[in-house]
Parts: sequence; structure tokens; C-alpha cells
Amino acid sequence: VLDSPVTDPDARCWQGHHLGDGRWVIESSAGPTGEVLDTDVWDLTRVELAIDRALRDGDYDFVLCHLPTPTTHGHHQAATLLALRAVKREDPEGDLAKTYDISGLQAVYLAGERADPDTIEWAQKHLNVPVIDHWWQTETGWAIAANPFGVEELPIKPGSPAVPMPGYQVDILDDAGHPVAAGTLGAIAIKLPLPPGTLPNLWNATARFKDSYLNTFPGYYETGDAGIKDEDGYLYIMARTDDVINVAGHRLSTGAMEEVLAGHADVAECAVIGVSDALRGQIPVGFLCLNAGCNRDHSAVVAEVVERVRDKIGPVAAFKTACVVDRLPKTRSGKILRGTMVSIADGATWNMPATIDDPTSLDQITSALKGLGYAK
Repeated sequence: VLDSPVTDPDARCWQGHHLGDGRWVIESSAGPTGEVLDTDVWDLTRVELAIDRALRDGDYDFVLCHLPTPTTHGHHQAATLLALRAVKREDPEGDLAKTYDISGLQAVYLAGERADPDTIEWAQKHLNVPVIDHWWQTETGWAIAANPFGVEELPIKPGSPAVPMPGYQVDILDDAGHPVAAGTLGAIAIKLPLPPGTLPNLWNATARFKDSYLNTFPGYYETGDAGIKDEDGYLYIMARTDDVINVAGHRLSTGAMEEVLAGHADVAECAVIGVSDALRGQIPVGFLCLNAGCNRDHSAVVAEVVERVRDKIGPVAAFKTACVVDRLPKTRSGKILRGTMVSIADGATWNMPATIDDPTSLDQITSALKGLGYAK
């Protein structure tokens, strides 16, 4: 996967993963035989810490200048959606990327939140390299679905991490555990047995292991994610199953709505949650973060995204409510705290997440929800 042959002792492929909740760091730099190079690892850790600080401080120029160049060993960069979305919000036209020599960059691999098509297309346009998404879980230990770029690059379909990797039979199931037709939303499950390297059990908690992962769909490992599989076998991870909302008897993906909102020219980042509704059971509510420099009236943008959802998903989505916020509440690894947002909206008891990046962001969400008539 490198310019130089794997027999070259100087060949390197490096990746730096966003620092998570402070209890773990995934950093690696490997030579041609897979050995870990400790010095490079900690150098990269310092770079990731610096990039993390730069994002917090709004120094997006710093983030771009630390992409690989022809003079560095790195040819492939791992990035979180948090980083890409933050840069996209401040530089929607990609002007900063033009001021740096990133010709040594061959590909960008994504981590963290599911990748919305708009962000992938923006990054590919301005970095001029393939942007490779993937999907895995802590429990699996390695990619369930991915694009094997170094073996055989598959066509990129924005919004999809591509196809299941060898060892995984991934099916989309209905509530009764039956496989559904291509293009139909359902629960993503992996046919047992799981391949090597995945979890065999939970420590001293076999009953909880079975209840959490195996009992819902006998013969399958329940991923807890919902999505679809297209005619080509590409997976689309649309949401956690808890984030699939039931609107007047219709099961709808909040992830699909987020894709539509993110496609609006003024929207840099967004989230959709399902809040309780006495008539329909649940209804969707959207939160929009606008691009830097967007001075349009917020009500106009909201009206346009509501119309976009109606046009692309249909009236059945019942998407009529959205608001503009400065930022979304996230963990330090970039995952949006949708569950906490739902609890606030519904007036339920909630605890401050231990991994939250900025606790004050929930204050803004609470205020915005109260302005919409929720969080009572």
C-alpha cells in the first residue's frame, strides 16, 4: 500500500487515532514486517494531541499543515470525522488545503462517527485523494466492513464503509430475525460463529454476554446498529438501533435525515434525535451547525432543510422542527451524544457523560430545546 516496496526497510505506514476518554490511546507506526516503532508512536501521539488542541482552539490551519508531505514517511492519514467536519465548517471552499503541499498523501481513512456523504465528497474534492470509511466495534477488534485499499480498491460509495470483510456474514434483519430485501432498513447482525479476533465472552458475565449480544436474534451476533445493504452488497450504517425512531408506526432512520440536512449548502454539521410525541409516538428534531461566515436568517435555513427532508424522504418523516446551535455535544472521540440529548428533550433524568468533551455544550442544547417547547 506504500510507494516503496514492503521489502524496503525504510517503508512506513502510520496512523494516529483521536485520543478518546483518557483511558486508551490507539496509535501505531509499523515497518514492513509489522513491528511497532515506539519512537514514531509517541511522536505521533504528540502530533495527535497537538491536533486535538488545535481543533479546540480553532486553529484549522494547523490541522491541515500536519497532513503527510513527500518528505515524511506517512502516505496514509487516519482522521476523525470530528476533525474533517471542524475544518469543513471553517473552510467550506477548501482554501486552506491549497496553501500546503500534501502531494505525498495517498488516502484518508476515517474514524469516529459514521461518515455522511457530504463530508466525504468535500474531503475528496479538496484533498484530491480517496477517503476511505470503515465500520467496526470494540467487541470485534477489527473491521467488519471496509474497503481493502491495499489489496483491491473498491469503488467508493459515499455513506458506506463498503463491504463485509472475510470472516463476516452480515445480514439485515427485521424485528422477527428474518433477512430483509436489499435497500430495506433493519437491524445489522453477524451470522455466528464470529471470526477470530472478536470477543468470545464478557469477563465473569456470560449471562450478560448472551443477553446483550446473542439472544435477540438466535444464531446471530447483534451489533446494535441499524442500516441497509444495497444490491452490490455495500453496507450503510444509518444509526444505532436506539436511534431508529417510530413515527406513527413508520420506522425511520435519524441517520438518513442527517444525510439530507448535511447536504444543505450552509450546514456544516447536524444531528437528528427522536423526541416523545403524544400523537405519533416520536417525532424528529434537528440541530444544525452552520458554516463559518453564513449570515443568513436561521429561520430561512430551517425552512429549507425541512423542505429538503420532505422532498427526499417524504411527508412520512414528519420532520418539521429544527434549530441552529453553535456546537453539538460530543465525546472526546467525536461521537455525538444523541442519547443524552433525547433524555433532555423528554425531561427524563440524565447524568453528565464521563467522556463528554465540553459539558457546557449541553447547556446550549437544553436552551435550544426549551425554545422549541421541550426539556420541560
